Amino acid sequence: MTVCGREPLIVRASAAGLPAADISFTYLSVPLYEETADLLEERGMIGAEEREEVRRTMPFMGFVGLNLAVRAFVQKKDWRSVAAAHSAANAPLAAAYLAQLPSQGLLIDGGWGNFAEDVTDDTRRSFDYDDIRTADQNNIRKIAEGGYTVFEQCGAIVRYCTLAGADSSVWETLSPAEKSERLSEATRLILRALGVQTETDVQVLDELPVKGAGGLCCDGGKSILYRSDCVKNYEWTIDAVCHECYHAFQHMVMYGPWREWYWTDLGVTRGRKAEWLVNTGKKYFPNVGSPSYYVQVRESEARAFAKDCLRDADKIWNSLNFD
Repeated sequence: MTVCGREPLIVRASAAGLPAADISFTYLSVPLYEETADLLEERGMIGAEEREEVRRTMPFMGFVGLNLAVRAFVQKKDWRSVAAAHSAANAPLAAAYLAQLPSQGLLIDGGWGNFAEDVTDDTRRSFDYDDIRTADQNNIRKIAEGGYTVFEQCGAIVRYCTLAGADSSVWETLSPAEKSERLSEATRLILRALGVQTETDVQVLDELPVKGAGGLCCDGGKSILYRSDCVKNYEWTIDAVCHECYHAFQHMVMYGPWREWYWTDLGVTRGRKAEWLVNTGKKYFPNVGSPSYYVQVRESEARAFAKDCLRDADKIWNSLNFD
Protein backbone atom coordinates (compact mmCIF):
# COMPACT_ATOMS: atom_id res chain seq x y z
CA MET A 1 0.00 0.00 0.00
CA THR A 2 1.24 3.48 -0.66
CA VAL A 3 -0.14 7.00 -0.61
CA CYS A 4 2.26 9.06 -2.69
CA GLY A 5 0.54 12.25 -3.81
CA ARG A 6 1.60 14.40 -6.72
CA GLU A 7 2.36 17.44 -4.60
CA PRO A 8 6.16 16.91 -4.53
CA LEU A 9 6.36 17.25 -8.32
CA ILE A 10 4.40 20.49 -8.26
CA VAL A 11 6.46 21.83 -5.37
CA ARG A 12 9.73 21.06 -7.15
CA ALA A 13 8.52 22.61 -10.39
CA SER A 14 7.23 25.69 -8.59
CA ALA A 15 10.46 26.05 -6.63
CA ALA A 16 12.35 26.00 -9.92
CA GLY A 17 10.41 29.09 -11.00
CA LEU A 18 8.23 27.44 -13.63
CA PRO A 19 4.88 29.14 -14.30
CA ALA A 20 1.63 27.19 -14.14
CA ALA A 21 1.56 26.41 -17.87
CA ASP A 22 5.08 25.01 -17.65
CA ILE A 23 4.33 22.94 -14.57
CA SER A 24 1.54 21.22 -16.49
CA PHE A 25 4.10 19.76 -18.88
CA THR A 26 6.18 18.40 -15.99
CA TYR A 27 3.19 17.36 -13.91
CA LEU A 28 0.54 16.05 -16.32
CA SER A 29 1.10 13.11 -18.63
CA VAL A 30 0.08 12.42 -22.20
CA PRO A 31 -2.62 9.73 -22.54
CA LEU A 32 -1.21 6.21 -22.87
CA TYR A 33 -0.66 5.07 -26.44
CA GLU A 34 -2.38 1.70 -26.21
CA GLU A 35 -5.47 3.14 -24.52
CA THR A 36 -5.65 5.98 -27.03
CA ALA A 37 -5.38 3.64 -30.01
CA ASP A 38 -7.95 1.29 -28.45
CA LEU A 39 -10.35 4.18 -27.92
CA LEU A 40 -10.02 5.39 -31.50
CA GLU A 41 -10.50 1.87 -32.82
CA GLU A 42 -13.54 1.20 -30.61
CA ARG A 43 -15.17 4.41 -31.87
CA GLY A 44 -14.58 3.38 -35.45
CA MET A 45 -12.15 6.22 -36.07
CA ILE A 46 -9.32 3.92 -37.17
CA GLY A 47 -8.81 0.34 -38.24
CA ALA A 48 -6.27 -1.99 -36.68
CA GLU A 49 -3.86 -1.27 -39.52
CA GLU A 50 -3.96 2.49 -38.79
CA ARG A 51 -2.65 2.35 -35.21
CA GLU A 52 0.87 3.06 -36.44
CA GLU A 53 -0.35 6.27 -38.09
CA VAL A 54 -1.70 7.44 -34.72
CA ARG A 55 1.66 6.68 -33.09
CA ARG A 56 3.61 8.47 -35.80
CA THR A 57 1.51 11.62 -36.30
CA MET A 58 -0.23 12.31 -32.95
CA PRO A 59 2.15 11.60 -30.04
CA PHE A 60 1.78 15.00 -28.38
CA MET A 61 -1.89 15.73 -28.99
CA GLY A 62 -2.52 15.15 -25.28
CA PHE A 63 -5.92 14.90 -23.65
CA VAL A 64 -7.10 18.19 -25.17
CA GLY A 65 -6.12 17.10 -28.67
CA LEU A 66 -7.81 13.73 -28.17
CA ASN A 67 -11.04 15.46 -27.20
CA LEU A 68 -10.77 17.78 -30.19
CA ALA A 69 -10.21 14.79 -32.48
CA VAL A 70 -13.26 12.92 -31.18
CA ARG A 71 -15.40 16.06 -31.51
CA ALA A 72 -14.22 16.58 -35.09
CA PHE A 73 -15.02 12.96 -35.91
CA VAL A 74 -18.56 13.32 -34.51
CA GLN A 75 -18.97 16.46 -36.59
CA LYS A 76 -17.76 14.51 -39.66
CA LYS A 77 -14.69 16.70 -40.04
CA ASP A 78 -11.09 15.71 -40.77
CA TRP A 79 -10.21 14.64 -37.23
CA ARG A 80 -6.79 13.27 -38.27
CA SER A 81 -5.64 16.71 -39.35
CA VAL A 82 -6.98 18.25 -36.13
CA ALA A 83 -5.10 15.74 -33.94
CA ALA A 84 -1.89 15.92 -35.98
CA ALA A 85 -1.89 19.74 -35.96
CA HIS A 86 -2.44 19.85 -32.19
CA SER A 87 0.39 17.34 -31.69
CA ALA A 88 2.73 19.32 -33.94
CA ALA A 89 2.01 22.52 -32.02
CA ASN A 90 2.74 20.79 -28.70
CA ALA A 91 5.88 18.99 -29.85
CA PRO A 92 8.45 21.79 -29.35
CA LEU A 93 7.00 22.65 -25.94
CA ALA A 94 7.09 19.01 -24.89
CA ALA A 95 10.65 18.62 -26.15
CA ALA A 96 11.84 21.45 -23.93
CA TYR A 97 10.39 19.81 -20.86
CA LEU A 98 11.49 16.31 -21.77
CA ALA A 99 15.02 17.72 -21.72
CA GLN A 100 14.50 18.68 -18.06
CA LEU A 101 12.91 15.46 -16.87
CA PRO A 102 14.92 12.49 -15.53
CA SER A 103 12.60 10.10 -17.35
CA GLN A 104 10.48 10.33 -20.50
CA GLY A 105 7.79 8.33 -18.73
CA LEU A 106 6.95 11.31 -16.52
CA LEU A 107 5.37 12.93 -19.58
CA ILE A 108 4.77 10.34 -22.28
CA ASP A 109 4.90 6.54 -22.22
CA GLY A 110 7.23 4.56 -24.45
CA GLY A 111 4.35 3.24 -26.52
CA TRP A 112 4.37 6.52 -28.42
CA GLY A 113 8.09 6.15 -29.18
CA ASN A 114 11.41 7.18 -27.69
CA PHE A 115 11.75 10.96 -27.51
CA ALA A 116 14.43 11.35 -24.84
CA GLU A 117 17.10 9.32 -23.10
CA ASP A 118 16.61 8.90 -19.37
CA VAL A 119 19.08 10.87 -17.28
CA THR A 120 21.60 8.54 -15.69
CA ASP A 121 23.48 8.81 -12.42
CA ASP A 122 26.35 6.54 -11.33
CA THR A 123 25.87 7.24 -7.61
CA ARG A 124 26.19 4.04 -5.60
CA ARG A 125 24.36 3.05 -2.46
CA SER A 126 26.22 3.99 0.71
CA PHE A 127 25.72 3.04 4.34
CA ASP A 128 26.29 5.33 7.32
CA TYR A 129 26.34 3.96 10.87
CA ASP A 130 26.76 7.04 13.05
CA ASP A 131 23.06 7.66 13.68
CA ILE A 132 22.17 4.07 14.64
CA ARG A 133 20.74 4.23 18.15
CA THR A 134 18.73 1.11 18.97
CA ALA A 135 20.64 -1.64 17.18
CA ASP A 136 24.30 -2.56 17.64
CA GLN A 137 26.31 -0.66 15.01
CA ASN A 138 28.88 -3.44 14.62
CA ASN A 139 26.21 -6.01 13.91
CA ILE A 140 24.54 -3.76 11.34
CA ARG A 141 27.97 -3.34 9.74
CA LYS A 142 28.29 -7.13 9.49
CA ILE A 143 25.01 -7.24 7.57
CA ALA A 144 25.77 -4.28 5.31
CA GLU A 145 29.40 -5.16 4.53
CA GLY A 146 29.26 -8.95 4.58
CA GLY A 147 28.94 -9.38 0.84
CA TYR A 148 25.24 -10.20 1.01
CA THR A 149 22.64 -9.34 -1.62
CA VAL A 150 20.31 -6.40 -1.09
CA PHE A 151 17.49 -8.87 -0.40
CA GLU A 152 19.53 -10.67 2.25
CA GLN A 153 20.61 -7.37 3.79
CA CYS A 154 17.08 -5.97 4.05
CA GLY A 155 15.65 -9.19 5.50
CA ALA A 156 18.46 -9.49 8.03
CA ILE A 157 18.20 -5.81 9.01
CA VAL A 158 14.49 -5.98 9.77
CA ARG A 159 14.88 -9.19 11.80
CA TYR A 160 17.87 -7.92 13.75
CA CYS A 161 16.52 -4.42 14.42
CA THR A 162 13.15 -5.66 15.63
CA LEU A 163 14.43 -8.51 17.84
CA ALA A 164 18.07 -7.53 18.59
CA GLY A 165 19.04 -11.12 17.86
CA ALA A 166 16.45 -12.66 20.19
CA ASP A 167 13.68 -15.12 19.37
CA SER A 168 10.50 -13.79 17.71
CA SER A 169 8.51 -14.57 20.87
CA VAL A 170 10.16 -11.50 22.41
CA TRP A 171 8.15 -9.20 20.13
CA GLU A 172 4.88 -9.62 21.98
CA THR A 173 6.56 -8.73 25.30
CA LEU A 174 7.74 -5.33 24.08
CA SER A 175 5.89 -2.16 24.98
CA PRO A 176 4.27 -0.11 22.18
CA ALA A 177 7.01 2.50 22.60
CA GLU A 178 9.76 -0.13 22.22
CA LYS A 179 8.10 -1.60 19.14
CA SER A 180 7.77 1.84 17.60
CA GLU A 181 11.43 2.65 18.26
CA ARG A 182 12.65 -0.61 16.74
CA LEU A 183 10.33 -0.29 13.74
CA SER A 184 11.59 3.23 13.11
CA GLU A 185 15.22 2.14 13.03
CA ALA A 186 14.51 -0.94 10.91
CA THR A 187 12.60 1.18 8.39
CA ARG A 188 15.29 3.84 8.11
CA LEU A 189 18.10 1.28 7.73
CA ILE A 190 16.29 -0.69 5.03
CA LEU A 191 15.68 2.55 3.14
CA ARG A 192 19.40 3.19 3.45
CA ALA A 193 20.19 -0.27 2.08
CA LEU A 194 17.90 0.53 -0.86
CA GLY A 195 19.68 3.83 -1.55
CA VAL A 196 16.70 6.00 -0.57
CA GLN A 197 18.05 9.31 0.75
CA THR A 198 14.74 10.73 2.05
CA GLU A 199 14.48 11.78 5.69
CA THR A 200 11.69 9.52 6.89
CA ASP A 201 9.23 10.05 9.73
CA VAL A 202 8.06 6.64 10.98
CA GLN A 203 4.91 6.42 13.10
CA VAL A 204 2.75 3.69 14.62
CA LEU A 205 -0.84 4.94 14.74
CA ASP A 206 -4.19 3.56 15.87
CA GLU A 207 -5.79 4.49 12.54
CA LEU A 208 -4.31 5.15 9.10
CA PRO A 209 -5.65 7.59 6.47
CA VAL A 210 -6.65 4.78 4.10
CA LYS A 211 -9.34 2.41 5.32
CA GLY A 212 -8.18 -1.19 5.65
CA ALA A 213 -4.48 -0.39 5.25
CA GLY A 214 -2.01 -1.73 7.80
CA GLY A 215 0.95 0.16 6.43
CA LEU A 216 1.39 3.21 4.23
CA CYS A 217 4.30 4.81 2.41
CA CYS A 218 3.45 8.50 2.01
CA ASP A 219 5.04 11.18 -0.16
CA GLY A 220 7.68 8.91 -1.61
CA GLY A 221 8.89 7.69 1.78
CA LYS A 222 8.92 10.98 3.68
CA SER A 223 6.46 9.35 6.03
CA ILE A 224 5.88 5.63 6.65
CA LEU A 225 2.95 4.65 8.85
CA TYR A 226 2.03 1.36 10.53
CA ARG A 227 -1.24 0.49 12.26
CA SER A 228 -0.81 -0.39 15.91
CA ASP A 229 -3.12 -3.43 15.96
CA CYS A 230 -1.35 -4.89 12.91
CA VAL A 231 2.17 -4.67 14.34
CA LYS A 232 1.18 -7.01 17.17
CA ASN A 233 1.77 -9.82 14.66
CA TYR A 234 5.53 -10.15 14.24
CA GLU A 235 5.64 -11.92 10.87
CA TRP A 236 3.16 -9.43 9.41
CA THR A 237 5.25 -6.58 10.80
CA ILE A 238 8.60 -7.50 9.26
CA ASP A 239 6.91 -8.20 5.93
CA ALA A 240 5.20 -4.79 6.06
CA VAL A 241 8.46 -2.96 6.78
CA CYS A 242 10.12 -4.43 3.68
CA HIS A 243 6.96 -3.83 1.62
CA GLU A 244 6.57 -0.14 2.51
CA CYS A 245 10.30 0.55 2.10
CA TYR A 246 10.13 -0.91 -1.40
CA HIS A 247 7.38 1.57 -2.26
CA ALA A 248 9.77 4.37 -1.29
CA PHE A 249 12.41 2.76 -3.52
CA GLN A 250 9.90 2.57 -6.39
CA HIS A 251 9.17 6.29 -5.99
CA MET A 252 12.90 7.08 -6.14
CA VAL A 253 13.29 5.01 -9.31
CA MET A 254 10.20 6.47 -11.00
CA TYR A 255 10.92 10.13 -10.37
CA GLY A 256 14.71 10.22 -10.39
CA PRO A 257 17.62 9.49 -12.73
CA TRP A 258 18.38 5.95 -13.82
CA ARG A 259 21.10 4.13 -11.89
CA GLU A 260 22.62 0.95 -13.26
CA TRP A 261 22.63 -0.72 -9.86
CA TYR A 262 18.84 -0.80 -9.98
CA TRP A 263 19.39 -3.63 -12.46
CA THR A 264 22.62 -5.21 -11.18
CA ASP A 265 21.63 -5.23 -7.49
CA LEU A 266 17.84 -5.56 -7.60
CA GLY A 267 16.94 -6.77 -11.08
CA VAL A 268 14.85 -3.67 -11.85
CA THR A 269 14.78 -2.81 -15.56
CA ARG A 270 13.85 0.41 -17.34
CA GLY A 271 10.76 -1.38 -18.59
CA ARG A 272 9.60 -2.04 -15.05
CA LYS A 273 10.21 1.61 -14.18
CA ALA A 274 7.92 2.53 -17.08
CA GLU A 275 5.22 0.13 -15.85
CA TRP A 276 5.42 1.56 -12.32
CA LEU A 277 4.83 5.01 -13.79
CA VAL A 278 1.72 3.73 -15.54
CA ASN A 279 0.44 2.42 -12.18
CA THR A 280 0.19 5.89 -10.58
CA GLY A 281 -2.47 8.54 -10.03
CA LYS A 282 -5.82 7.39 -11.38
CA LYS A 283 -4.16 4.17 -12.52
CA TYR A 284 -3.44 3.20 -8.91
CA PHE A 285 -6.20 1.36 -7.01
CA PRO A 286 -5.98 2.01 -3.24
CA ASN A 287 -9.04 -0.04 -2.22
CA VAL A 288 -7.52 -3.05 -0.42
CA GLY A 289 -10.86 -4.83 -0.68
CA SER A 290 -10.70 -4.84 -4.47
CA PRO A 291 -9.00 -7.56 -6.56
CA SER A 292 -7.47 -4.75 -8.63
CA TYR A 293 -5.40 -3.71 -5.63
CA TYR A 294 -3.60 -7.04 -5.45
CA VAL A 295 -2.75 -7.45 -9.13
CA GLN A 296 -1.43 -3.93 -9.86
CA VAL A 297 2.28 -4.03 -10.58
CA ARG A 298 3.55 -1.75 -7.81
CA GLU A 299 1.76 -3.70 -5.09
CA SER A 300 2.51 -7.17 -6.41
CA GLU A 301 6.21 -6.36 -6.77
CA ALA A 302 6.39 -4.85 -3.27
CA ARG A 303 4.86 -8.05 -1.89
CA ALA A 304 7.34 -10.15 -3.86
CA PHE A 305 10.26 -8.03 -2.62
CA ALA A 306 9.24 -8.51 1.03
CA LYS A 307 8.90 -12.27 0.61
CA ASP A 308 12.28 -12.50 -1.14
CA CYS A 309 13.97 -10.50 1.62
CA LEU A 310 12.60 -12.61 4.47
CA ARG A 311 13.26 -15.91 2.70
CA ASP A 312 16.81 -14.98 1.71
CA ALA A 313 17.63 -13.65 5.19
CA ASP A 314 16.66 -16.99 6.71
CA LYS A 315 19.29 -18.67 4.54
CA ILE A 316 22.19 -16.50 5.78
CA TRP A 317 21.02 -15.76 9.33
CA ASN A 318 23.22 -18.35 11.09
CA SER A 319 26.32 -17.15 9.25
CA LEU A 320 26.16 -13.60 10.58
CA ASN A 321 27.98 -14.24 13.92
CA PHE A 322 26.56 -11.26 15.78
CA ASP A 323 28.44 -9.83 18.76
